[in-house]
Amino acid sequence: MRPACWLIITALLFGTAAVAHEAPSDHGCSAPSRPADVEHDRRWQAFLDDVDTYRACISSYMERQQQAAIAHREAARAAADEWNLFVRDELNAPSDFPWPPPETP
Repeated sequence: MRPACWLIITALLFGTAAVAHEAPSDHGCSAPSRPADVEHDRRWQAFLDDVDTYRACISSYMERQQQAAIAHREAARAAADEWNLFVRDELNAPSDFPWPPPETP
């Protein structure tokens, strides 16, 4: 096996082991408690308002997490592009060097 291949395998094995991944934060939203069926209309209206607030909180959290996921994917793609450029320029790998490897069906 060529030295460049060994270098790549070593970098992948040790590089991924050192990556720490931070767990996502809790959404911090509070679900409202449903009032009893015999409660007054004011109590029910307050509950419905709380439902809207809860939905908005969850939706906001979901949007922030989706934006973070997009940023992570873009950072990973940029890192892969940087690695590919390094391999091609510095290790003299062919221009069609398969990284990341093609997905198998």
